Amino acid sequence: DDPLMVLLTNHRGRLSSFFAEKAGEVIYSKLDFATIDLLKENAQDGDILYLYLVLSSSPNRPDSSDGISNRYQKILPIGNYKIRSTGWQADVFDKFSLINRIDSPDSLETTSPSNFKGAPGISLLASYKNDGRRGNKIFNFIQPSIGIDVSYIDFSTTADVEIGVGPTLGLFKNQLFFTYGINLNLTGSGESSPTYFGLGLSFANLAGIFD
Repeated sequence: DDPLMVLLTNHRGRLSSFFAEKAGEVIYSKLDFATIDLLKENAQDGDILYLYLVLSSSPNRPDSSDGISNRYQKILPIGNYKIRSTGWQADVFDKFSLINRIDSPDSLETTSPSNFKGAPGISLLASYKNDGRRGNKIFNFIQPSIGIDVSYIDFSTTADVEIGVGPTLGLFKNQLFFTYGINLNLTGSGESSPTYFGLGLSFANLAGIFD
């Protein structure tokens, strides 16, 4: 047997790794360093980032025997990546809530029935977004949010505008909300039962399920 072939056969794995490493050093030494600033490009959740490797000959180097430049270019796809923000993020969301007044004084003539009455609103939230880590299974599943909610509510038949403010808890990527608040327009002397709780939904986020 040829000693060289025996040597190559016995050390095939080590030699393959060695030559692959050396080839990689030569290839990557000729690549230009580049960065992609996703914030500058205003990348949004759901956007797709496509990466390509472009190989081209030097425009100043003759490639043919007659000295004439024969420049070529080859584009190799590397992969595509879906942009997704993770961890805690500040968000503002629309919300439609069913508001129930706590201890409603039904005896008052000015009381407007508020048994889970619909109320549009908006919430400023600190939202947790799935980061894919196994140690955060519960957070990654429920993806909670916590913040402040402002809703347009209706407790009184005599008030034209009634604004409710209070803490809110969001679950499942801000699709479901639990809210507790106080009617700012019913906090003066002689007023009673200005507090409420509510169950809310974000139609914009629910629509994302079907995208």
